[in-house]
Amino acid sequence: MTVLYIASNERGAGKTALAATLAAELGDKGAKVATVRAAVEQDLKSAVAREKSTADVVIVEGGEDAQSTAKAAAAVDARVLLVVRARPEMDASTLVPWKTALGGRLGGSVVNGVLKYQGSDASGRLVPAMRAAGLNPLGAVPEDRRLLAVTVAESAAHFEGQFLLGEEWAGDRLVEHFMVGGMGLDWGVLYFGIRENKAVIVRGDRPDVQMAALATPTSCLIATNALKPLDYVMNEADATETPVFVVETDTKETMAAVGGLLQKAHFGHPRKIQRYRELLKQHVELTSVLRDIKVAA
Repeated sequence: MTVLYIASNERGAGKTALAATLAAELGDKGAKVATVRAAVEQDLKSAVAREKSTADVVIVEGGEDAQSTAKAAAAVDARVLLVVRARPEMDASTLVPWKTALGGRLGGSVVNGVLKYQGSDASGRLVPAMRAAGLNPLGAVPEDRRLLAVTVAESAAHFEGQFLLGEEWAGDRLVEHFMVGGMGLDWGVLYFGIRENKAVIVRGDRPDVQMAALATPTSCLIATNALKPLDYVMNEADATETPVFVVETDTKETMAAVGGLLQKAHFGHPRKIQRYRELLKQHVELTSVLRDIKVAA
């Protein structure tokens, strides 16, 4: 049995994303995979030992401290992957303590969440500096809207909305963008057509805007000001299987609350795992990782 320990230099760097995605990838290659979260296990060594009889690979989602990671990895004889959150002008020297603490247990590092404008800096400066520091960077993964998405159900709960239609679809639908329906000079279908997987926030008494949104790929309609859309709008939403919920706040107040919702986004969705797998294959050299844990690439 092989133990792979996923650590990161800060919270929210992407440990869960990497752990879940590697588990899916290894499972597809025929390996029996178990996952353990170090934060909820009082005795990590015992937790890993429990999986030995059934798992080929145990993936441990660990913490953000180099010394604690080194002790935990030694206790379960694990290979460590370090997830590094990309930051503007990040200094690779701040990561050297990880190499010092882990030594030969460090199998490699993955730079995660690289913003579009950071691409050249990450590939031209940060990754080479990490390589020179012995951190064995395996690649840099760009930020992706889908990984930051929330479900329609999570959106409705956050805004304290009441479903008028499609609550049964809400748990699976992802919202990657929020758009406002209001006064504008552009044709509504043209405006809303620039985004897919979107939630449209619009006054409940604006059927013109609502119908334009429904003519494009829309994850849900959020009707503001406690106003229910007209019946023909609801019929169109039903025909296109678009969830609709109504909120008490006005459009401006609802948009102001979006930031708090995005902070609640988590990784537990099949489409997010699929997208992150695609990103890893495009941007990260996984062959050495799979070879280290004795799974054919």
